[in-house]
Amino acid sequence: MHIIRSMWLFRHKYKSDGSLERYKARLVCDGRNQEIGIDCGETFSPVVKPATIRTVLTLALSKSWSIHQLDVTNAFLHGNLTETVYMYQPMGFRHRDYPDHVCRLTKSLYGLKQAPRAWYQRFTDFVTSMGFVQSRCDNSLFTYHHGGDIAYLLIYVDDIILTTSSDSLRMKLMGSLAAEFEMKDLGPLSYFLGITVSRTGNQMFLSQQAYALDIVNRAGMATCNSVATPVDTKPKLGTTSGVLFDNPTLYRSLAGALQYLTFTRPDISYAVQQICIHMHNPSSDHWNALKRIIRYIRGTASYGLTLSSCSQISLRAYTDADWAGCPDTRRSTSGYCVYMGQNLLSWSSKRQSTISRSSAEAEYRAVANVVAEICWIRNLLLELRRPVSTATLVYCDNISAIYLSSNPVQHQRTKHIEIDIHFVREHVQRGTIKILHTPTRLQIADIFTKGLPRVLFDDFRSSLNIRPPPASTAGEWIDVKVNSPQMSRETAYKIESRNPFVEYALQYSVAAAYTTLDKIKRSKLQKLLSRGMDITILGCNDFYSYRSQIEACGLPLVPESLAALPPFTSITFNAGDSNGENCKPEVAKTGLGSSAAMTTAVVAALLNYLGVVDLPYSSKDQKGENSSDLDLVHMIAQTAHCIAQGKVGSGFDVSSAVYGSHRYVRFSPKIISAAQEAVSTTPLDEVIGEVLKAKWDHERTKFSLPPLMNLLLGEPGSGGSSTPSMVGAVKKWQKSDPEKSKETWDRLSEANSALEAHFNLLSKLAAENWDSYKSVIDSCSMHKSEKWKGKFSEASHVEIVKALLGAREAMLKIRCHMRQMGEAAGIPIEPESQTRLLDVTMDTEGVLLAGVPGAGGFDAVFAITLSDSTSNLTKTWSSHNVLALLVREDPCGVSLESGDPRAK
Repeated sequence: MHIIRSMWLFRHKYKSDGSLERYKARLVCDGRNQEIGIDCGETFSPVVKPATIRTVLTLALSKSWSIHQLDVTNAFLHGNLTETVYMYQPMGFRHRDYPDHVCRLTKSLYGLKQAPRAWYQRFTDFVTSMGFVQSRCDNSLFTYHHGGDIAYLLIYVDDIILTTSSDSLRMKLMGSLAAEFEMKDLGPLSYFLGITVSRTGNQMFLSQQAYALDIVNRAGMATCNSVATPVDTKPKLGTTSGVLFDNPTLYRSLAGALQYLTFTRPDISYAVQQICIHMHNPSSDHWNALKRIIRYIRGTASYGLTLSSCSQISLRAYTDADWAGCPDTRRSTSGYCVYMGQNLLSWSSKRQSTISRSSAEAEYRAVANVVAEICWIRNLLLELRRPVSTATLVYCDNISAIYLSSNPVQHQRTKHIEIDIHFVREHVQRGTIKILHTPTRLQIADIFTKGLPRVLFDDFRSSLNIRPPPASTAGEWIDVKVNSPQMSRETAYKIESRNPFVEYALQYSVAAAYTTLDKIKRSKLQKLLSRGMDITILGCNDFYSYRSQIEACGLPLVPESLAALPPFTSITFNAGDSNGENCKPEVAKTGLGSSAAMTTAVVAALLNYLGVVDLPYSSKDQKGENSSDLDLVHMIAQTAHCIAQGKVGSGFDVSSAVYGSHRYVRFSPKIISAAQEAVSTTPLDEVIGEVLKAKWDHERTKFSLPPLMNLLLGEPGSGGSSTPSMVGAVKKWQKSDPEKSKETWDRLSEANSALEAHFNLLSKLAAENWDSYKSVIDSCSMHKSEKWKGKFSEASHVEIVKALLGAREAMLKIRCHMRQMGEAAGIPIEPESQTRLLDVTMDTEGVLLAGVPGAGGFDAVFAITLSDSTSNLTKTWSSHNVLALLVREDPCGVSLESGDPRAK
């Protein structure tokens, strides 16, 4: 038996922000001389797994539970020793009468090999006596269920996380713990294991920024230039790459520190795994690879992992392998990531233990690894009483591996991996696992197996929920660069939440972008876009044009205030003076051009800042690798404009024009914070429902489509006049020829009123006799308009056809009067190329009408088709190189009210 020596340690304890908290002195034992089996027994003390922490935090967020952190004061001193341990008397506390005596320890001290084990056992014994049950999946997780009361407790040495279903239960449990152990309630979870935790609503941000910056400083690279990716796309480094590094101790120290950083930074997992392989004998090339990781960390030190609430418990996983990638051993690298809802729970990047003889074998081993992890998570959720009721989807990009998982076929190449095959196949047959194929370009797990190009890396990093921190509501305004000729003012354009339309457009945009870029949910977005968007195509109130009238009435600047104003019934002009002197086109009075262009520029800046998309900073980059992101921003921004303002809107040519001069959009902290939350937590259907039902009085908007009609928007690329030039020309014409302009204006207003009347009549006929209405619409959808009239003889059918043809005739008059107006003003409101396209469109089977949206003169057209004839028009437009940007198909009408025929 050895007698243990002791020493005093003096250290500084720091707060989460790096400031000094207090000076600390502690007596510790020198347990290096202890021998296991003689001086101590078991020394292993389990600590909670990172995946367990993320799982519990996700469940707590989903239930809106409070999450508190507890700190046990001098935790190891609470452990009881079962072995006989003697220690020399500590310096400064020697007994004057017995200076040569030794102390027999009955309680553990820091430094003893068995101290962690003794403390863990003492804590476990006590909490189980309180009613907690120790988890079998993770021995550092304890669950409490009593009636409707639920609590989860996580312990990592002396740091404890406690989340409970009610505050009263939390106070009760903390009281019992405090009576047994000296501990402090540190309040809501904010700093745990060196990780800063910030919670905003149902979203939580985990960051190791201070730790990351400390690594950068330790490497002496505080002033280095950052890089966009942590590892290059070249082949993996071998053991003999480069000359031996002269300071292997520094290499190992930094490599170990980077390993802990992966707790919240899965984006560096592969790069760190690669440098750790060579930790025993690093070379100069390995050191350069490590420095690249640190350069990447310096540029993204503030990034962290975002967790959010989940509406339902479901798991999905991605797995991939880089076959025979190691140049020394030819072993493969496998990686996986497991999600619960949108939250990343677990991930891995690891070199496989054996050589795979084929890519299928390497991929299948990777599948087996992720299936094992999924089984563990499913069992963990079962212990937490949140079982997964559906099969877990595993996405793999190797067809052979998928085939092996479901087909009982043995082969010469696979008989040696029979255990893995049976393990996976058994879970597939049980229905707990479903292996699906995903294209390589959508394989998120690629980020864990190899170096990727920047665009793909950024896309996958965003899918891993690695983002900048959410903006503090008490912070400064944030200037975001956007390249836009619409932003040609020297001063930054300030976006605040006081403008309700911009606020709703941004909320929709970030949620839509997040859903769109999540490839699994792309089809969901398309369905939501085509379901229930009450887009009015003609003559709705324009918030910006009517702002002065709203303020004159003493009403708040909210969309509901439009209901108090006279209805607006013109496609092009609002109702000005009787002589038409003050008539003006329906465009936003923002000083920045059209409202649609402004919305696109603002949405582009915000999405680029959030890291949802990656936009170029010069027009020459537009046709490059980021062009798909430009298209995405264009589509989302235009739809946001339609939803927020309740109209089709103008300026559909901004996809190519909005990125030019370097200017800034200045966002308030409130906007940034709300956008961050929308990116992670707001379901898209809730956003649309909120905008339509609560934020916009869609009952009063005009020209909502009757049932069984579809709205299509197209971009022919022919070009027209800009809004400012058209506005100036029309105003100049009004002053030069007021009599003629008033006459044209009156005719245009009459045609708009006629179109409104026919649409309202069709909605009324649909509600009165749905079967007759549906029969006529379905029949007309298969023929051109000239054949509609002669196909029906019943009076009710004839009335419906008459209303259809009346609406069509009214639209033709609107186009005619608009062309006349443009000719008189010297501006092509309907360019010749668009005229030809619209004529062809009107002559297509099932097309009711077609025209130019908004104020006209823009690079866009719209059309309304009947029933299932959308494909006819899509083919017609395609033959003229016209892309349908937005298709809304609603078989039962666009209104969301219970009186709609859909209720029948």
